[in-house]
Amino acid sequence: MLLLRRLAPLGPKFPGVRWRNFSLMEYAGQWSSTEKLQFQADMRVISDFVTAEEEQCLIWEIEPHISRLPYESSHWDDAIHGYREVQRRKWSPHNRSVLDRVCREACGGQVMPFVHILDLAEVGGIKPHVDSTRVIWTS
Repeated sequence: MLLLRRLAPLGPKFPGVRWRNFSLMEYAGQWSSTEKLQFQADMRVISDFVTAEEEQCLIWEIEPHISRLPYESSHWDDAIHGYREVQRRKWSPHNRSVLDRVCREACGGQVMPFVHILDLAEVGGIKPHVDSTRVIWTS
């Protein structure tokens, strides 16, 4: 099974959190209704968690480094295709504060020393997989 990229949030279930509008979600392959519901039940989307300005600042900091890299056709575990990646430890103070906020919400404040950045090509994709222990948090 392959899940393709997008999802759009809907009305609030909790303050600042939007849930359950999957109109922009695309499933490739065979997904039963039960599998789709199970997958969607584990999602949480926080509306405007990273602002457009914050996103642009992150991109400006990353772009000079990642734009020099070619897109790779496949990953060592065959989970990613059409991508380029970098790992970064040092960030501007503004971007560090954004990443710290993401870390607090997504990982309970526990982080690895490097931020792992993936840039997918237009035709790139990530297959369902379990990450190696070297790239996941302990939460």
